[in-house]
Amino acid sequence: MLVIGGLLTACNNEKEVPAPTLATLTGQVSVVDELAQPTMAAGVIVTVGSGAQQRTTTTDATGAYRLADLPAARYTLVFTRPDVGTLYAPVELSEQQRSATRNVELGQMSSTRVNSLTFQGISMVGSMQVVEIMRDATCNAQKYPDGYFVDTYFGDTPTVSSSNYKIRFGGGANVNPARSAFSISSLRAAGFASGTTVYAISYGAAKRDIRYEAAVPANAPNGVTSNLNATPSNVVSFTMP
Repeated sequence: MLVIGGLLTACNNEKEVPAPTLATLTGQVSVVDELAQPTMAAGVIVTVGSGAQQRTTTTDATGAYRLADLPAARYTLVFTRPDVGTLYAPVELSEQQRSATRNVELGQMSSTRVNSLTFQGISMVGSMQVVEIMRDATCNAQKYPDGYFVDTYFGDTPTVSSSNYKIRFGGGANVNPARSAFSISSLRAAGFASGTTVYAISYGAAKRDIRYEAAVPANAPNGVTSNLNATPSNVVSFTMP
């Protein structure tokens, strides 16, 4: 009986583990169109966490969202809608927090499509040495009566992309096809040495780039733009002079 009593006493003395603090995350999503004008913010899917801890909701007509019952942790919020692509944003919930707010801006993806790039050669523009690339693109002339926008990325592998590059150039044109010139000195400053192969790719861009706020790869030094046209050009290559 004494032994049993001792066992019972030991069990009764065990401390209860407190339940984790759960927080509610709210926020406002705003969306701009290709020309950086406000547009509908409803229907954006917002996801946080993974596995059993994953929570998903959709923005309402005003762009508001709410995610409840989140344990304290660092999270990456994922915002997506077919016309705005995907954007990642960080948020941290501490043990002391019962609620937190995270607002973001999304941008509709560009309708401009770069159909092809063609390497034209290395030349001089005044005293500046440049690489010339010819670009053919398709754009909505009603949206872009004064010219369209393009982002061009340069990398050191054939898999160069908007999330795998060493330097990015933004620009535009009001004619098509258009010849673009990129500074050799800027490419050297980005780490391209003489004699190395450089690869380039272009995407149609909106009037204002919307970039990831989190989950940016180390090989994307200027961030990752979420509202580029989903279809890039072909990749061209050349040898650094």
